[in-house]
Amino acid sequence: MTVTGARTESHDVSIAVDTATPRLSLAAQRGDTVVSWTGDGTSPNYAGELVPRCAALLRRLHVSPRSIAAVVVNRGPGSFTGLRIGMTFVRTVAAFTGARVYAADTFGMLLQALHPIPASSRLIVVCSAVQREVYLREFRTDDCGRCTAGTPVCETVEQFRTRCARGTDPVIVIDASDVGCISDGVRGRTVLVRRDARHLFGLRSAHRAVAACVRATRVSPEKLSLLYIRPTYY
Repeated sequence: MTVTGARTESHDVSIAVDTATPRLSLAAQRGDTVVSWTGDGTSPNYAGELVPRCAALLRRLHVSPRSIAAVVVNRGPGSFTGLRIGMTFVRTVAAFTGARVYAADTFGMLLQALHPIPASSRLIVVCSAVQREVYLREFRTDDCGRCTAGTPVCETVEQFRTRCARGTDPVIVIDASDVGCISDGVRGRTVLVRRDARHLFGLRSAHRAVAACVRATRVSPEKLSLLYIRPTYY
């Protein structure tokens, strides 16, 4: 994908980038038209596929990279290598096109993929980490569906099992491709969702009941950073 000069086209195009999992996912939006691509996760090649896949989506919309006005990116948690490549790509696009940059996280994407969000519920949004650990964030909704959020954490499988055993049984929200990180004996009702980069677009205008918890926020490219909730790199 070649980008030169300032944006001169009148089209207002947004792209969404999720490199947090082996299933690289991209989307592009022009007006009411959204096109997307999500890999199967069998051979993740973020560096090799990110640029040509994004260029292919723009061609399907009949626009050039100079049309990009906004980029929405998932900042994790997830694959450290994948996220670094995604962040570098987003900064490069912003530098050459002047696009606005919005950042969301994996928990928001998974919650956005759950529709509708149940009222009066305890929700634990989960994704795999490494070895016997999981990333999670706990949410609670009231009778009106308004949402409050806990702090994102990384826990061992044993700690996660203990968390689920405390209080009311939770609704456990997890990507269908990630379900293997839920061990036997975990209390709660597991809901599988299939996230892709299109959910990042929804997070720019999330419903007000959950917006304070999951809405994508605008950041300057130079301040774009990964969501770290583990004490060490991996």
